[in-house]
Amino acid sequence: MDPWLIWLIVSAVLILAEIFTLTAALGMLGVAALITAASAAAGLSTPFQFLLFTVVSAVTLL
Repeated sequence: MDPWLIWLIVSAVLILAEIFTLTAALGMLGVAALITAASAAAGLSTPFQFLLFTVVSAVTLL
């Protein structure tokens, strides 16, 4: 399975969980996973994908 597809599934699960729990944190993590999916589709390596997810998550949660 392609990494971008895995990130897209993670994003969908987090955003769906956001709808049911009404906590803003899960939605922000879902957006971070969506941005990471786009970077994975562009060919960014796996360590940089995790770094990007961490940075975007931290920025959106602050």
